[in-house]
Amino acid sequence: MKKKFYYAVAKGYKIGVFDSWIDCKLQIEGYKGSVYKKFDDNKEALKWLEYNLSMSDDYNEMKSNIEYDAIAYIDGSYKEKEKFFTYGVVIQYDNKLLKFKEKFNDASWLKYRNVSGEIMGAIKAIKFALENKLKSILIVHDYEGIHYWVNGNWKAKNKETKAYYNFMRDSQKSMKINFKWVKGHSNDEMNDLADELANEAYSLNYVSKVLVN
Repeated sequence: MKKKFYYAVAKGYKIGVFDSWIDCKLQIEGYKGSVYKKFDDNKEALKWLEYNLSMSDDYNEMKSNIEYDAIAYIDGSYKEKEKFFTYGVVIQYDNKLLKFKEKFNDASWLKYRNVSGEIMGAIKAIKFALENKLKSILIVHDYEGIHYWVNGNWKAKNKETKAYYNFMRDSQKSMKINFKWVKGHSNDEMNDLADELANEAYSLNYVSKVLVN
């Protein structure tokens, strides 16, 4: 009988203990500074993981990330000359790294520039979660309004932000949605990847309809 191993990932795309090398590899391949170790006992793997996370300043954040069914990193972009806005979304789900991008030119949303892209990215992440019947998701964003409009810190005063608010509040009836703000262009690997996808979206040969209206 083939011996079973467990792989603890303390720093990678997703934190946790995985029961196959393939699943572990998905979390560490291409991740700068990944930290992981192989064990033949699940309890020992968990013990090592807990210790390594406790040594990190981001312990509580990393620990909480394990509790979500998916983590979505979003970013938006806008180009004045082309009159397009875009989003880039990276979702960690089911030991996979999923990438999405779209561009839009809806007239009523163009006036909000890259914020419209941020909103569409957040909505795309939630639509993905709903379609896959997830119970929880963490939205990582670099524009504060993504969170503030939803929790009421900012009042949604116009048609577009009200549409976003209503969509997110309705979605919260079906799942736990949490938010985390990160500084844009601060060498956060996943946020930077979402930014790259948002820029790549300009080269798409089709224009999408806005995801909410």
